[in-house]
Amino acid sequence: MIKFRTVRMKAVVNGIDVPLESVRVHRGAYGSIGNFAVIASISRSGLTLKDIATNVDSDQRTTVDVQVSDVVDAVTREPLNWQSLIKGDLDAVKWEYDNDHLELSGRDFAGRLAETRVVLKNSQYTNKTPPQIATLFAADAGMEADVSIVKGEKEIGYLGEYNLAIRTATPIAKWSLLVLMARLSGRAVMVMPGFPPKLSFKPVDVNGTPRQLLYGGYATTLNDTLVKELRGEWRPSRNSTFQVIVMSYHPKTTQTVMGQTVVFGETLQYETEKTVKEGMYKGAAAGSSRLQVGEVLKNKPAYIFYIHGLQPQECQTKSEQIAKEIAKRQFTLHGVMDGDATLQPLQPLQVGLVAEPYVKNISTKPQAPPPADVTTRPISLDPFTQRSMFTNSVSHRISVHDGWWTEWDAWHLAAAVEALDTTGIVAEPTTPGIPVQ
Repeated sequence: MIKFRTVRMKAVVNGIDVPLESVRVHRGAYGSIGNFAVIASISRSGLTLKDIATNVDSDQRTTVDVQVSDVVDAVTREPLNWQSLIKGDLDAVKWEYDNDHLELSGRDFAGRLAETRVVLKNSQYTNKTPPQIATLFAADAGMEADVSIVKGEKEIGYLGEYNLAIRTATPIAKWSLLVLMARLSGRAVMVMPGFPPKLSFKPVDVNGTPRQLLYGGYATTLNDTLVKELRGEWRPSRNSTFQVIVMSYHPKTTQTVMGQTVVFGETLQYETEKTVKEGMYKGAAAGSSRLQVGEVLKNKPAYIFYIHGLQPQECQTKSEQIAKEIAKRQFTLHGVMDGDATLQPLQPLQVGLVAEPYVKNISTKPQAPPPADVTTRPISLDPFTQRSMFTNSVSHRISVHDGWWTEWDAWHLAAAVEALDTTGIVAEPTTPGIPVQ
């Protein structure tokens, strides 16, 4: 059987296959809700509004599964490898009879959790750990749960910011709760496409093998993936070396408490021959590092936040959370590549530059392509040489005229920040009214 690479698209609407003219899909990490917009021909699809709406008088949802195939049989021209880009609920239908135009748009299953609220004061939730709650929410939304289990993890009733919501019995959206739990427990939450879709509630894999991409020149093997429209942004002054201080006054204890986190984007030297290694220093370790390299930190950013009603550990956890969000945006990349359904948010990748692109000179003898072992090198931009990026969002745009393109945004992992041990997480009480130096 001979196979050809040809892109085909379809949307499965309530079990009915609808051929598509174009597709736009966007998926992100860290609480981003995936969305889609697809366009079909009214005459070709044969759809009616009755087909689209299962029952407009009931609460039953209309499910849309957007799929793509990039390999067809050379003889029968039938698609051979349908892959799901996103599966979700239909939000809107637009049609134009004169232009034979039908547009379907919606969100992935995270939208179901964003529309449903719960009260944390209910013992159904307070005595469960974040992974247990994520598993419950996934089942409620028709998804499987893919969670990481941590031995000895505390129930939600003991998790920092949730105490406020539990005490006041404030309803909170399930999706917002998952995002907060993920940030406080060092995880990321997103919906993964598949049959059925999965709710992922796991930490970023800091040790994963990065996906290798190439920019410039030409592909030397079938496994090479070329990138175009590559652009980046580097923020060395505000997102590299900095300190985060969170202060709070708790009415019950009548104490002003402080959580502190210091991030060093590179190894710094102080005094004559002493150095402090790059990474994140928390609590007491942060205070110690500030004293050691005080002169160096004077010219570095200090982000100070005042949040009412936090306990000491809650203050410390909040400072670490803010520090990680700042560090991840130190170096960002954006690129476009050939359509690829396997590229997912939070996937490690590394972009290489073609060192010696082969250029044929018609006036002289053609040059030979460079040897395979020197064809590529990692992008060199200190202090990011040979470091991996992680995709933060992945989008697909497909049309019958322009083909299939995958667009991604990625941030610098700051692996030292994510992987450092949590030794010394202690929020030291301070005297009320004394400013932080």
